[in-house]
Amino acid sequence: MSSTPLRASSEPPTSILKRKTASTPPFVLKPIIQRTGPQSSVSDSMSATSDQGPSFDHRPAPPSSPPPQYLPPDSIQAALHEWPHSSHQNYTHNQQVALELYSRSNQNNETFRQWFQNLLDQSHSSLASFYDDLLSTAAARYETHRESLQSQLNSLEASYNVFKASVETQRRESYHLHSRQLAKTKESFRSMRDSIRLHAVRHLASPSDFENFLYDLNMPRPPRSARLPPGRGRPRPSG
Repeated sequence: MSSTPLRASSEPPTSILKRKTASTPPFVLKPIIQRTGPQSSVSDSMSATSDQGPSFDHRPAPPSSPPPQYLPPDSIQAALHEWPHSSHQNYTHNQQVALELYSRSNQNNETFRQWFQNLLDQSHSSLASFYDDLLSTAAARYETHRESLQSQLNSLEASYNVFKASVETQRRESYHLHSRQLAKTKESFRSMRDSIRLHAVRHLASPSDFENFLYDLNMPRPPRSARLPPGRGRPRPSG
């Protein structure tokens, strides 16, 4: 088996590649990061090499969002230089705000304390006045009630004294009246006894009859000196 030898071509490889890909547009890679400054961009380098043929970079295309913008080094240096001053300003501002809030809080606390103290004072004064009024009212009522009770007690005592004097007077009058009636009764009894004795002496036959008569009347017998001599009376009937 014979092999066909390759024919050498005088054309360079780049011209052959250009001729084969003449009908397709060149593949251009979009820039990923856009730099600012004097550096050359990727798009420039890609456009410079686009004439030499397509690029075989298969990285995915960037998103449709705009690329980030970076500060230049001068701006970064200026920001770093200004950072302590701005930080100090922010700290001072925050400190002033905190002091103002603290002073407002103290003012609010003082206002609340004064309001609460005024409320306590008003409550104490109201309670004290109410307590004084209650005490004065209670004292007045007690004094009125005491005077009423004292007047009632005096009236009862006067009524008792009048009743006691009336009872004492009635007792004395009744005693004197009964004493006089008793004396009169004694006197009448004594006169009746004397008359009976005189009648018995006159009309009875003997002293024994007189004694029997007194015995029948349940009267005490006369003493022996008033009796007649014995032996002159008749005997007491039996039965």
